Amino acid sequence: MDKGPRTLVDDLAEETLAEMADTFFGSRVEIERVLSKLAELAGELRERLPHLRRSAAALRYLLLDRATTESFYDNIGVLAEPYLQLAEQDPGEWRHVFKPSFALTSKGRWTKSVLETYGILQSEVEVYLHGRYEPDSKDPRRKRLTANYNQVRELADASNRSIEQANKEGRPSDVMCYMRSLDPLEQEKERCTGATLEGYSQHLDESMAMAPLDFDSLGLVTVQGLPRLDVVRGRLEAFLASVHREHAKEIHELMRRLRTRGSH
Repeated sequence: MDKGPRTLVDDLAEETLAEMADTFFGSRVEIERVLSKLAELAGELRERLPHLRRSAAALRYLLLDRATTESFYDNIGVLAEPYLQLAEQDPGEWRHVFKPSFALTSKGRWTKSVLETYGILQSEVEVYLHGRYEPDSKDPRRKRLTANYNQVRELADASNRSIEQANKEGRPSDVMCYMRSLDPLEQEKERCTGATLEGYSQHLDESMAMAPLDFDSLGLVTVQGLPRLDVVRGRLEAFLASVHREHAKEIHELMRRLRTRGSH
């Protein structure tokens, strides 16, 4: 059947529908692209976690017990629990890479070992949180900032804001309502029968909404940054001296075990 010549209204309606479709699908395609990049960065960052676990576990072992370890972190104004959890997650790998520092006495070896292990952990946490510049594998003449926690966190938060906006501004029911508005006869039938889109629209929007990103699903850990060793060395040396006064025999035995293990 001949529907008659196209009118300006027909052209405007088609253009509006095309724009609405572009908004709906375009925003989602862009969000999916960002989420894919986010997953890639998170995967790269997870590769750094074993380094954090090993250093945290070595430090935890050197500090004798949980209470002393908590006091150690508290002494430098850092929440201990995330680092204690990291230490517990290490499967014992630290024992294969840790080497006690050299000194003439067990106290000296212990103090140097604790401080050097802390320095290693602090450096690794710094890279984990903020990244570092390394040669770009695609172009060695350039440098790129490695994946880091702050970057991933900011990108995740921005993605969730985009998802929330897309769910509000690009609702499928808006397209359907607009299409219905182009058919006056169909609208009249709906008014007569009471068959409106209210309930269906809500179900449609909810079923097609993008789910927000669960940051915990990325498998990262949240830790507080550690002050540089040169900033807190004096404070830590005083703290370790007080610990040694109370636990000299335990520390001597601990360093003996580490030395014996290293000799084998």
